[in-house]
Amino acid sequence: LVTSYQTGGSAGDAPPVEELTLNFEEAETIYRHKAATGEVQETRSGVNVCLGDGSVRFK
Repeated sequence: LVTSYQTGGSAGDAPPVEELTLNFEEAETIYRHKAATGEVQETRSGVNVCLGDGSVRFK
């Protein structure tokens, strides 16, 4: 769930900035890329924050 979204940055050559605030218990990312052989490979990572002790542990 996105709880806030802001855009900003400064004038000139600085790139624009986006800031997202997320409220979640668990998230997973999947990165897919094509290997030199043509095969699609994926790397998974994630986080589970629903542990009850305020800690964050990565999968």
